[in-house]
Amino acid sequence: RFSALGDWELDKVFLEELESWECDHLQSTLNKILQKVSKAVQKGKEWKEVIPDAPFPAQSLVKGLAQVLALAASLADADRKLRDFVMDVVEWITGLKDNIASFRDPEFSEIKLKNLAKVR
Repeated sequence: RFSALGDWELDKVFLEELESWECDHLQSTLNKILQKVSKAVQKGKEWKEVIPDAPFPAQSLVKGLAQVLALAASLADADRKLRDFVMDVVEWITGLKDNIASFRDPEFSEIKLKNLAKVR
């Protein structure tokens, strides 16, 4: 028999306490939290701060997820910059190869300096 939770065991006491807390704190239901987040966004406030962190660490999880997303975005940007850099190096090496092939040309030094200037 397949279980979506795999080998995980749910803490029934925690779930009961969470349900009890939610019943006692109806103002903290998901819809209320989403309304608070929406209002914070509209007012330009830090929306992550309006998410409660007890009894379930939702705020901490959201902040952690935001950090992971920020890291993913920066990695994508770094990947683009690395790709651009590699293409510049390939272009420079190709130009240098052409210069070396024309070593006997009197303009060799001038062309080489132009290609080196691109790399600097």
